[in-house]
Amino acid sequence: MHFMFTSPKKSSILRLTFKLFCFCFCTLGFALMSHGQTPQDLLNQWNSNTQGGVTYPGCEQWKITFPTGDEEKDLCNDVANNRKEFYYVNNAGNGIVFRAPIRSDNGTTPNSSNVRSELREREVDGDVDVYWTTSGHHVIYVKQAITHLPINKPHLVATQIHGNKSEGIDDAMVVRLENQRLFLDFNGGQLRSEVTIKNNYSLGTVHEVIFEVIDGKHYAYYSEDGNLKNAFTSGNASNYRVTDGGNAVLMDINYGDAYFKAGNYTQSNPSQEGNDTDDPDNYGEVVVYDLVVDHDGDFGSGGNPPTGGGCSANVPGSRTVSNVGQTSATLSWNFDDSFNHYNIRYALAGSTNWTYKTTLRESEGDFTVSGGKAFYNLTGLSNNTAYRWQVRAKCDDQTIATAYNDGEGQGFTTSGNSNPNNCNLPWAGDDVSISNESVTVSLGVVDISCENQVCLSLTAEGLGNMESSDYLNIYYKVNGGAQQTLYSKTDSFSTANFEQCGISGNTLEVIVNGATSVTSEVYNVYNVEIRGDGNGQGGTGSTFTPDPNAVYYIDSPHHNLRLGATGSSEDAFTTSTNTTGANVEWKFVAKGNGFWHVQRAAGGALPRLRTDNSPNADMQATSSSGSYTYYEFEEGYLNGSYFMTLPDGPNAYSRLQVNSSGQVKFVSPSSALTWESFTFTKVTGGSTGNNCDVPWSGPDVSISNEAVSISLGVVDISCAASVCLSLTAEGLGNMESSDYIDILYRVNGGATQTLYSKTDSFQSANFEQCNISGNTLEVIINGATSVTSEVYNVTNIEITGSSSNREMLVEEKESKAVYAYPNPFSSELVVALPDTSKEVNSTVYLIDQFGNIVFTQEGVTSGDTFTITPSIRPGIYYLKWVGATGQVLHSETLLKQ
Repeated sequence: MHFMFTSPKKSSILRLTFKLFCFCFCTLGFALMSHGQTPQDLLNQWNSNTQGGVTYPGCEQWKITFPTGDEEKDLCNDVANNRKEFYYVNNAGNGIVFRAPIRSDNGTTPNSSNVRSELREREVDGDVDVYWTTSGHHVIYVKQAITHLPINKPHLVATQIHGNKSEGIDDAMVVRLENQRLFLDFNGGQLRSEVTIKNNYSLGTVHEVIFEVIDGKHYAYYSEDGNLKNAFTSGNASNYRVTDGGNAVLMDINYGDAYFKAGNYTQSNPSQEGNDTDDPDNYGEVVVYDLVVDHDGDFGSGGNPPTGGGCSANVPGSRTVSNVGQTSATLSWNFDDSFNHYNIRYALAGSTNWTYKTTLRESEGDFTVSGGKAFYNLTGLSNNTAYRWQVRAKCDDQTIATAYNDGEGQGFTTSGNSNPNNCNLPWAGDDVSISNESVTVSLGVVDISCENQVCLSLTAEGLGNMESSDYLNIYYKVNGGAQQTLYSKTDSFSTANFEQCGISGNTLEVIVNGATSVTSEVYNVYNVEIRGDGNGQGGTGSTFTPDPNAVYYIDSPHHNLRLGATGSSEDAFTTSTNTTGANVEWKFVAKGNGFWHVQRAAGGALPRLRTDNSPNADMQATSSSGSYTYYEFEEGYLNGSYFMTLPDGPNAYSRLQVNSSGQVKFVSPSSALTWESFTFTKVTGGSTGNNCDVPWSGPDVSISNEAVSISLGVVDISCAASVCLSLTAEGLGNMESSDYIDILYRVNGGATQTLYSKTDSFQSANFEQCNISGNTLEVIINGATSVTSEVYNVTNIEITGSSSNREMLVEEKESKAVYAYPNPFSSELVVALPDTSKEVNSTVYLIDQFGNIVFTQEGVTSGDTFTITPSIRPGIYYLKWVGATGQVLHSETLLKQ
């Protein structure tokens, strides 16, 4: 690897192209840049990579995401003109400017509610995104300056390590600036507490940052003297390490799917900025002056790296649990003072979606030692919930253990809420107005002991021609402890909403502290509310069973907003409940396991609503059908409303919510109040009989650079004596034996059967299986390829009635009308058979969506009317009338509520 890379010959052509372009480019409002440098020139000067005897320029190693949400994967050529305001070379010609303006037409970027102009690491040849594990040695070096922050939420992230979201890692370690406080953040405090770098960072201060990972140990280095790069490559950078209480290892944790990011991830958006959205001065900005990534050790190490053989990290013994409460439990194990620290991770029972507590040392925080035992007080749990946990011993900063192993602890279940009705929630506080005075106001101490967690929300504004001497601080205290900041601001600001959730304890006090110097300058704080998680308020057993043939509006009655999606954007949105049309019309699609997908009725490339294991509501294709995509509907907090919950989704992000800013979010199911309550209003359609799914067409499936298992849904085929399943498939590219595709189907929820199975590539071909008979048919596609140039495509997926009965199906549906009412039904169902035919000794079946017969009425004759009271759970059912010779006379879909 070489680090002072001279641009390839093509850079002279790029410079000439840039000079010719600058005549037009600069008229758009950009400064004239006589240096002739382009971002790719600088990326190439800073770094290059050699792999397999080929040297690749640094521009190949990155892609960029713009504030518009668009990506550019080819950074070795100029980006499009309309993107150059987000990514360009500064006037001095020595830095790349990453600019993220907050505009109403820019919106947000995928997988986040915030805006960014940010690089994401790729393989050195630029072919695909890179993913690595924390084993080995990994370094990112960035020389940068944060030069501008948003107006109302002045927060920005510059330089990141990302990890596996499904393991609870995500933003593993990042540099974050909030106002003047520059600090390291570890997935929002989920992995460990924040570490402050400095409290008085001045915008524009050039600094060097290094993140170094050595076999799971995470180190950070920071310098403003310009000497960090030389010191690190010389092995003498230990004085620049950011430490926590003298400990250089900031986090000791192993994970996969890791990659580096650099540039500007502005932590705000139009909802946060309110009326200041589209203000030309409302943006986040970072200038990068040098950038190196190294995974081979060629860049060096900061000094005194860990060495091997220091200790043997045996699994801690006697792993027990005590003091189990509603939201906490005390974990304990045998303590060994030869180890430097311990890591804990915990998850729901049976799950591997871990939450981590890392680098736990004696007498720090909730970790104590007594009588040869270690004790850790685990908090922030959900009540009435079963958990598992593991603990791992770790060696000191300068020693690698011969083995690290996680020991499974004693499982436990938190207790229920024993006092749900006698505290002060929900609570509304007094309005506060501060003008021509300096005041500190306590709104009182609120009893929150009856709830697992609460949310504190309010609205604030600063009006008038204020100066920096005018200020507003909004604090809160839990259990009378230290003051914590909800919002702090000097000068004026537009009206904005603020919220802090996940607060747990017995009491909560809200404190407002502020000052203005004249009567025309006013700080207002109002709509102050504390609301609980609603345990015991909703979810009393009533559920909603959708009609799969109907179209619905999904409304948030508390906010008077309607859920919407475009079908092409990854972001769901809200709009007025007066809005109609395709963007606010939804349908419910049976998953086949008793739960439901929620998707845009008009379809689109991204019609299905899901979580991406973060607070963000994410729209995806119908091929996305896993546990993050299907819902159950239980009685909500408001009359006639329902909670929309992912029963098998990530615990922290499994309930849908519309927050105070009108954003569509996912929260913990412990949140169960007005923001999480939705109503479903039928727009059109409904079960009218004669409506099974044959003929049926499935969505196309494309598999590239991934391993997937996709169910296309459970199809009702009960109206046909038999059906044919047909499709077209192909395998394109230079595939190997490790690439594969399996096309399977399942009748009546039984064992999977194979329609086609193939490893390696193959030419396009048609496949068909006929004479399939039953009540339901599910199509499943499993497959994998290792690179983007290898693709399996499955198209033209159809289920049709076999040729011998296709015409008969149409005739029977027209002539043999059966009346089953009411539909939907709750207890009794009346079945009235037509008397236009001469059917005797026929049979009526009621079949669930898995193909199981749950009711049989034999020996019925045309014209008979009878009542059935089946003892069945709510859901979709199919009524089938079969003649004495086995001919299907009629089939229709029913809903049991």
